[in-house]
Amino acid sequence: MENKSANIGARLDRLPNSGWHVKMWLISAFALLVCWSNGIGGAVQNILLNEIHWLEPGTTLLAMWGTTYTAGQLFGALVGGPIGDKIGRKKSILLYEIIHIIAMIGGAVSPNVYVLYVFRLVQGFGLGALLVVLFAGFTEYVPGRNRGVWSSRNSFIGNWAHPICNGIAFVIGLTAISYNMNWNAMSSGNALKNQQFNPYSNVGIALQVPIFNGLGRLNAVKQAQVQVKEMTFQRENLVNNLNMQVDLALDNLNKQVKQISSSEQGMKQAQKAYDILQKSFEIGAATYLNLRDAEVANTSAHLSYLQAIYNYLVSTSELDTLLGKEDA
Repeated sequence: MENKSANIGARLDRLPNSGWHVKMWLISAFALLVCWSNGIGGAVQNILLNEIHWLEPGTTLLAMWGTTYTAGQLFGALVGGPIGDKIGRKKSILLYEIIHIIAMIGGAVSPNVYVLYVFRLVQGFGLGALLVVLFAGFTEYVPGRNRGVWSSRNSFIGNWAHPICNGIAFVIGLTAISYNMNWNAMSSGNALKNQQFNPYSNVGIALQVPIFNGLGRLNAVKQAQVQVKEMTFQRENLVNNLNMQVDLALDNLNKQVKQISSSEQGMKQAQKAYDILQKSFEIGAATYLNLRDAEVANTSAHLSYLQAIYNYLVSTSELDTLLGKEDA
C-alpha cells in the first residue's frame, strides 16, 4: 500500500499542466478572492454599522463583532478538514464557498444586528473550513516541480481582494444605492377554515450613478474653500478684537492704579486738614461751619479712595474675563 501511494504521488507530479489544473486554480483563487474580501472588509462593516447605530461605541455587541467571526473560523478550521477528507477536496471547497456566499448575502439583508451576528458566525465558519481544504487540496493537485508557480498565481488573484473592496467602497460612496423588500400573505374568506393563502413578495433596488452633476462637486469644493477662508478671517478678526480689548483693559487698570494713589494722597491731606480745623475749633480759632466743611471734604476724600479701589477691582475682573480665567 505504501509503494502504491508513493507511486500515485510521483505520477501526479509527472503529469503535464492541463486545463484541469487551471480549473482547480481558478476555483481556489476565486475562493480566496471572495473570502479574503469579506475578511478585510470587517473594519469597513464596523464603521457602517456604527453609522446606522446598530453598533454603538462601548457596547458589548461592538466588542463581539470581530470575536464572532473568529469563533466561526476556529470551529470551521476544526471540522473543515475531516469533512473534506470524507467528501473529497473539490466538493468540500464548493460546499464551503457556497456556505460563505449565502451567509454574505444573508448578512447584507439582515433586518437587525442579531440576525447579522448569526450570519457573521456562519461566514467565519465557511472561511475557516474553506482555507483548510483549499490549501491542502491545491497543493495536492498541482505538480511538485512548479507548485510555487501555481501558489503565486493563486495568491495573485486572492490579493486582488484589497483593491476590489476599496474600489467597491469608492463606487458606493459616489453612487446612491437603496433597496426594499417585503413579504405578505393574503387570504380570501375564512383563512382558518379553508387554509388557503396567497403569499406575494416584492423586491426593489434603486441605483443612482452621477454621470454629470453640472460641476456641482467642484462648486461645492470651492464654496467650502471660501467658507474656510471666511472662517479664518473671522478668527483673525476675533483675535485682533480680543487683543485690543485686553490692551484697553490693561490701560484702564493702570489708570485705576494711578487713581488709587492719587485718591490716597488726597484722603491723607483731607484728614490732616480736618485734624487741624478740629484743634482750631477747640481753641476758638475756627468756626463750627469751617469744621463741618472740613469734615465733609474728609468724607468725600475717603469715598473717592474707596471708589478708586472698587474701579480697580472691576477692571481686574474684566481683564480676567477677557483672559478666560475660570475664577473671574
